[in-house]
Amino acid sequence: MTMIEVKACIGVDTSCYATVTLQVDERLLQDKVALAAHVTEEIQTQYDTEEITDFEPEWDTQSNLRLVSLEQGATHLLEDVPIARNYHDFGLEVSGRLLRDADAPEWLVELARHYKLVV
Repeated sequence: MTMIEVKACIGVDTSCYATVTLQVDERLLQDKVALAAHVTEEIQTQYDTEEITDFEPEWDTQSNLRLVSLEQGATHLLEDVPIARNYHDFGLEVSGRLLRDADAPEWLVELARHYKLVV
């Protein structure tokens, strides 16, 4: 048996948090809907322009261990292979498929197997 070296890129998902200081009109404090709209727009703008970059990971929330890619030299062998249970991606894919094809649930068990939720 000949052993070869391969490089595996693995990934996990985790929550990350950043604290930012914003300027808001004092009158917005009386209207929670308007306050939320203003603050979320300002945060999105700062995020889009890369003013918010100092997210700190919360490692206690990591999930979805997966093989991102496997390579031997310049040869790409595998990508996007779940290792642990993957609830988030499963939920996103199921909701997307249900929106497109609500009458075809036969794919659900196969999808759950792919995400290692059932054996």
